[in-house]
Amino acid sequence: MKLYTINATPVLSDNSVETNDFNCQAYPQRVAGILKKHGIDGFTIYLVTGYWQGEEETSFKIEIATELDSVVMFNICNELRTRFNQESVMLTYPSGNVEFIDGK
Repeated sequence: MKLYTINATPVLSDNSVETNDFNCQAYPQRVAGILKKHGIDGFTIYLVTGYWQGEEETSFKIEIATELDSVVMFNICNELRTRFNQESVMLTYPSGNVEFIDGK
């Protein structure tokens, strides 16, 4: 198995929530739905404090041990980025290399 780590800072909830404020308690369940769709049944998710351009932000660190390839993990990151209105999502590969998935 390979271990991938995703760092994500959701900005807005999906359309099922009526407010523009993000609900940190709902995010793990929504991530679980996205991962399950890609065949991932288990993962670990941590609520962490991240910083971007000197500003504190609520972030999540998601660890996934899987046999899936890096293309699937890239697609998952892109889906998280799009669904939760993020500028980018950081993906750490099993090799230790880091990529920011930004939709460009």
